[in-house]
Amino acid sequence: MLLANLLRVLKGFLALLSFLTIIPAKVYDISLAAEYFYLAPLVGLIEGVIVILPLYLPVNVFLKSAITLTLMYVITGFNHLDGFADFADVLSSGKRGSDALRILKEPWRGSTAITATVLIVLLSYSAILVLSNYMALLVLSHIVVAELMYLLATISREPSYSGLGYLFLSKSKDKFKVMVNGIVFSFLLLAIVFLMNPMYVLYVLASILLGLLVLVYTHRTAHSILGYVNGDVLGFYFELSRTVVLVGLAIALALLAL
Repeated sequence: MLLANLLRVLKGFLALLSFLTIIPAKVYDISLAAEYFYLAPLVGLIEGVIVILPLYLPVNVFLKSAITLTLMYVITGFNHLDGFADFADVLSSGKRGSDALRILKEPWRGSTAITATVLIVLLSYSAILVLSNYMALLVLSHIVVAELMYLLATISREPSYSGLGYLFLSKSKDKFKVMVNGIVFSFLLLAIVFLMNPMYVLYVLASILLGLLVLVYTHRTAHSILGYVNGDVLGFYFELSRTVVLVGLAIALALLAL
């Protein structure tokens, strides 16, 4: 019985990994992925570890930071970035309700989406340059953002229509899963602090605080404009919060070095 449950958890995690990344985990079950959304911090850990690998290359820091940035977006199949661009257009439109949803679903991008995407890419690249010798902080950013994306789903209203967003949000509210998620997330943070340096507690707290600030903004804005959070909004949150966390960590690193 225990072995069967462990195998199901493993299968569910692989389904989630397949859905959130381009990693060929070979389990393609979206419903199962949604059921195990609470393991998102572990996906963040894997993403973070893969993303920092180019930083070990014996090449110019500008080049390896650019490769790291590219891999950061490629590993998720650009899905979160697509959601960011879509919701950025909605924010600039001033529309609400069904009009906002129509803009969200349009296949083309407006000038706001393009400009906002370029800005977060530039900011992320600049932060990676600063953090290139502190790779654990890059991993930390992915864990925290993946965790808080799940948290946003747990506290948000589901879309009024069926779809991926509805599926993932509705499956995220089970109290037992929320508890397990909290344990997994806490363990990962403690492992980073234990393996690196007690001073990393400050970076952990800074990352969580910045991520929560973006979460509050995204939650309030999405519910005010759409009335709910959907998959595009989760993608918007992921990209915006990761950029804010990376920039915040780069600034914190500079301040603590003074």
